[in-house]
Amino acid sequence: MLNHNDIEAAVRERIEAVWPGRVVEPFVWAFGPSVPNFRVFRIAPSNGEPWLYVSCGAWQAVTREAARYEFFVLSPQESPSHVETLAMLTNFHASGEYDVDPAKVINIGRPWMDGATCDHLLVSIPYPIGPEREYVNVPNSSMTIRFLWLMPITHDEAAFAHDHGIEALEQKFETAGVAYLDKKRKSVVAP
Repeated sequence: MLNHNDIEAAVRERIEAVWPGRVVEPFVWAFGPSVPNFRVFRIAPSNGEPWLYVSCGAWQAVTREAARYEFFVLSPQESPSHVETLAMLTNFHASGEYDVDPAKVINIGRPWMDGATCDHLLVSIPYPIGPEREYVNVPNSSMTIRFLWLMPITHDEAAFAHDHGIEALEQKFETAGVAYLDKKRKSVVAP
């Protein structure tokens, strides 16, 4: 039987294999509710790459499709707010009240980082890290964990997705060549 430590080790080993040589630091969110043994791994940038924050503990909530997820945020700068965001989203996911699945838009109630124009997150397949990095196979088990990207989007983009669908929004992103790490980026849709 697997325990939290085995799964946390598998997630961390996968992170270290995908981003070799980068400093990986675990953080615990102690300022509110959290799933048991929840962690966030902060991965320092290298060669102009962004900061990366990865949840570890969301896997404990099984979705309707029996999928197990962990979530990640990419950032142009270090910020403890990303640890808080991942803790909040993991709690939403674990509660069973919210579907935190691919193509879901989440209103986080504040900018995704100080001074940012985006205040929603699109739960997405991990385009920035590539499909070969999307899954973690937990050794000595049949468990597979899928990484999902939390892409910051604006209020107007969230409304557009609600009215026209995620695919239409993703087409707008592709056409605009959206700079998802620009915390001051303008919406790709008209208000």
